[in-house]
Amino acid sequence: MVYYERACTREYEPGCYDLGILLTQGEVPIDGHKAGRAFMASCGMGNAAACLNVTSLIEQNLYDAPEPHTVASLKERACSLLPEACGL
Repeated sequence: MVYYERACTREYEPGCYDLGILLTQGEVPIDGHKAGRAFMASCGMGNAAACLNVTSLIEQNLYDAPEPHTVASLKERACSLLPEACGL
């Protein structure tokens, strides 16, 4: 996990996304807050799946997105990055 954290800290998008996945799948202790931060970073770097994953964490009350982000704004970002993700 340390390598994924280091990669994310260095703004390597796949490292952030993989860290989020790792922290939500149970291979290591599940941590919604850390996963949410990792997915937010990945979303900010253009990963539509990360945007959708963080909305799922928010909807499950496992992560509180920082202002001004909302579920709607994150889903909108995902749709703008990958229209197929939203059936467009």
